[in-house]
Amino acid sequence: MPYVKLDTDILTSSVWVQDHETFRVWIYLLAAADQNGTVRATIPAMALMCQVSVQKVKSVLDAFATPDPDSRNPSDDGRRIAIFHEPEFVIEVLNYEHYRAKDYTAAERMKSYRARKKAGELRVTTVTERNSVTQAEGISRSKEQKAEAEAKKEKASTRARSTNFTPPTVEAVEAYLGELHEKRFTAEHFVDYYAVRGWKLKGGAMKDWKAAVRTWRHNEDARGGVKRANQLSPQDRAEAFVKALPESVRMDSDYVASVFQAFERGKQPRPYKGVANG
Repeated sequence: MPYVKLDTDILTSSVWVQDHETFRVWIYLLAAADQNGTVRATIPAMALMCQVSVQKVKSVLDAFATPDPDSRNPSDDGRRIAIFHEPEFVIEVLNYEHYRAKDYTAAERMKSYRARKKAGELRVTTVTERNSVTQAEGISRSKEQKAEAEAKKEKASTRARSTNFTPPTVEAVEAYLGELHEKRFTAEHFVDYYAVRGWKLKGGAMKDWKAAVRTWRHNEDARGGVKRANQLSPQDRAEAFVKALPESVRMDSDYVASVFQAFERGKQPRPYKGVANG
């Protein structure tokens, strides 16, 4: 049966002091993540597994995807997860691989020790030397962690320099939407959507926000740019209903008037039975 490592630092983290439902959702994410920290589950399924409401799961996920000023980990501004909706809904537990790679158990520490000994990094012949090696091992691990942190920092810096990406302002996105004559979504919606996700896409950091805008536009084109039925006004729904009627039925002004009255009352129009004989 697979298992998940639980870092003891969680006892002093800001998640530990949250309400029990929030904490339960966090433990679920850790347990459900694959080796890369990716969770593939719908929100209703998560709510069922955690025995909390769907609305609570949504609010917890939003909170985890938002910068946490109380977090001890400065990476990703304290965000714990990143949420992606395309091409499928997935949740990425940030820093998952970092904590998974830690050697917590005695067996894992011994495995690491034997590997270093075999490589000639360590040589133990006496009890005194063994004690010295234990101290040296701790120093070596500290140096390795420091080197790892420096390498990660340099990698992030290099990636930032290579991408040279600067998040756009609402005004910049608005101007670009104007160039495209796009009115089916707003600049505020676009900026808010990616700002809360740290300007990340499923494949990694965003490099070209204009390309992302065009992708949104193509998605709108694929959907036909048609509003969902529950977003249409009664007037729009009535007009769409009448437009779909045969021309002979549209000529019956009394029936057409009854269609508009039905939608105004929030009801479905009665079936057309023809013009009554008078």
